[in-house]
Amino acid sequence: MQWTDVGIILNARLYGERSHILTIFTENHGRCVGLYKSSAKTKAAIQPGNLVQAKWSARLPEHLGMWQLEMIDSPSSRLLLDRLKLNALGAALSLADQLMAEQHVYPELYTSLSHLIHQLVHDNEWGHSYVDYELKLLNELGFGLDLSKCAATGKVDDLIYLSPKTGRAVCREAGQPYDKVLFKIPEFWLYSVPINFEQLHQALVITSHFLQKDLLEKGLPTSRISLQLLLREKMNNANSSNHFSS
Repeated sequence: MQWTDVGIILNARLYGERSHILTIFTENHGRCVGLYKSSAKTKAAIQPGNLVQAKWSARLPEHLGMWQLEMIDSPSSRLLLDRLKLNALGAALSLADQLMAEQHVYPELYTSLSHLIHQLVHDNEWGHSYVDYELKLLNELGFGLDLSKCAATGKVDDLIYLSPKTGRAVCREAGQPYDKVLFKIPEFWLYSVPINFEQLHQALVITSHFLQKDLLEKGLPTSRISLQLLLREKMNNANSSNHFSS
């Protein structure tokens, strides 16, 4: 069997001397794995983050297929000089590679990841898109956070806390006695307001907690850990109070 689809390369692992095992997140066939016979001329085409037109073929669906690729765009090559953005791209790709079931279609996640990559390349204000991607990832995998109303009172306003146990919002009145054990919800999650490095770091501390608690038994990918550390460095910078940008 065979099919052709557009996809984003998530991972490329060397296999032998001239081949790679490629994991590609395709728009209509989900996360798929296959063998790609590379050469010096084609090596640039298999960088993680690249958008490709991919043809997958195998005798049976359960077999390791073979890839034929045509590169459409190479975002990673345009982010090489921006350490923060490059780590954000690597973190997003690694999470998709580790968490998505093989050959399961995730249309909303594909759209979210595509939008994030576009924002990383073309816009410094990519923080909202990154957090939205991780929230959608949690939701799609069955561990979404509930920010719609207070878990204790049912109120829909003044939601400033989040329970680290249940992932449900808690209003100010109900949460104040437990201020030290609840997460503070970043304001930009609930309202259309600018984001700064501190708020982005705060959001990623929360999503990393739930990713590790519910999905990642072996911990966060290295690039995801690096992203949080880099944001902490930015927070310590004299300009950390400014609106978020690279």
